Amino acid sequence: MGAAAFWERLKPAGGAEQKEQERQVGTWIVQLKKGLAAIAAAKSSQQFGREEETK
Repeated sequence: MGAAAFWERLKPAGGAEQKEQERQVGTWIVQLKKGLAAIAAAKSSQQFGREEETK
């Protein structure tokens, strides 16, 4: 069996299943980005507060 035939066998049967998985992954990535942005904002304000205390 050639490499191309091997990869063809691994592909999902239905395109709808793949679209649903891609949508779920996309949703997860958006949520992850929002969470990371919130953490960065909290860390930034925390650092800003420390700078204010030392002055």
